[in-house]
Amino acid sequence: MAPNSPSPRPLLPLALATAALALVAASCIVNIPDDGAFQCSGDGDCGGGGYVCAHPSGQAAYCCLPQPEECDGKDNDCNGVIDDLPPRSCYTGPAGTAGVGSCRAGRQACAKGAWGECQGEVLPAAEQCDQQDADCDGKLDCADPDCDKRACSKSGGGSGTCQGGLCI
Repeated sequence: MAPNSPSPRPLLPLALATAALALVAASCIVNIPDDGAFQCSGDGDCGGGGYVCAHPSGQAAYCCLPQPEECDGKDNDCNGVIDDLPPRSCYTGPAGTAGVGSCRAGRQACAKGAWGECQGEVLPAAEQCDQQDADCDGKLDCADPDCDKRACSKSGGGSGTCQGGLCI
């Protein structure tokens, strides 16, 4: 080597660095945060990791990580429809009274990210001497063989008449 010529640089470290960059680029997975909408045209645009491209009707497609659907104003299951849940059963009466006597559960629907009012439920009510279990305690009213005239009195909503062990 000539005294004033620059020393040769080793090429091996440069070759290793280039190979490492190529390996990283080939195995790159994009981490998409849940709080943003990233447009896509297919699942491959979403960077892997379980993300899919959701295609809502009339809107731009977006990357989404499928989860069970919830009533929260989001498309959790990534099918392109927000809060597409079937109505669910509901009951706001005292525990143990649903399905007893006249008491029945109702239905409520998910709308705008929240479960709506419970519709169609039948809650416990005062007994009426009508051979029904309106208070949902598991016993028919006024069915006692001695015919309790107090329970059948006009002030209690009945006719005050006892016939065959029943209030009529």
